[in-house]
Amino acid sequence: MKSGGVDRIELWHVAHYGEKGKAGKEIILHNVEAIDRKTGEKLLLSSDQGLAPLLEDLRGHLVKKRWFDKTIIHIADEPSFHNLEQWKTAARFVRQHMPGIKTIDAIGATGFGDLLDIMVPLTLNLNILFNEYLRVLCQSILGLSPQQDEDLALDELCNWHSGISPLGLDL
Repeated sequence: MKSGGVDRIELWHVAHYGEKGKAGKEIILHNVEAIDRKTGEKLLLSSDQGLAPLLEDLRGHLVKKRWFDKTIIHIADEPSFHNLEQWKTAARFVRQHMPGIKTIDAIGATGFGDLLDIMVPLTLNLNILFNEYLRVLCQSILGLSPQQDEDLALDELCNWHSGISPLGLDL
């Protein structure tokens, strides 16, 4: 990251939780409000009718402006084990309509596979999930096993939010 300037474009959540909120299993892609150009009528479009073309057009715009590589998108805030599959479904939708986009979310679980590019572990879960986060950090990002250099891996984890990397990684 460069200091003194904007180096990332961060897009807000494309999905929300159902009636039970974060405690429920439902993660629902947002509908999109639009205006019918012929009638002036306000329309509420489903994610397939509204969000899909919006993501596709936005991708084209970002590519044209050469901003796509610095853009990241949130799927749904703080998914956990009980709604992980719903989060993955939403993430696949985004990847289908915005291929190559990097994803970011605060998380309360593991198991996102390659659908989540930037994990922001909830600090309240670090003591519970620390070993799993360390394993993922070491293997996926650093290419190390925790036994190879645990101190370096811990440094990377502690500096994750600040964008500082002892290895010079672009976090």
